[in-house]
Amino acid sequence: MVTLETDLDKTIRTLLVNTVESGENAYVVDSEGKVILHYSRDSGFQEASVGSKIGELVAAAKDFFAPSEKATTFSDGRETRGFKIRIDSRHSTEYLGVLLTVMH
Repeated sequence: MVTLETDLDKTIRTLLVNTVESGENAYVVDSEGKVILHYSRDSGFQEASVGSKIGELVAAAKDFFAPSEKATTFSDGRETRGFKIRIDSRHSTEYLGVLLTVMH
């Protein structure tokens, strides 16, 4: 077995900075539907939305991040896409979610 030590917060922040385009928002959400990171290419990291329920910020994604929802991918067909990454397949209720939106 090999163990890799990494700063997960720093790694996720770097990924967001390198992948989110102008006019987009990226949210990292915990398994309770709370925002743990929010990044906008145009405004940087947004601390004010951390701790908010994602459904309050992006209504289209509210049901996707509901505790009873088992789907792992989401799209409203236009401007919002999301996915969930299960932290441990033995505990399917624990995940990190990522939601990308296009601002108008």
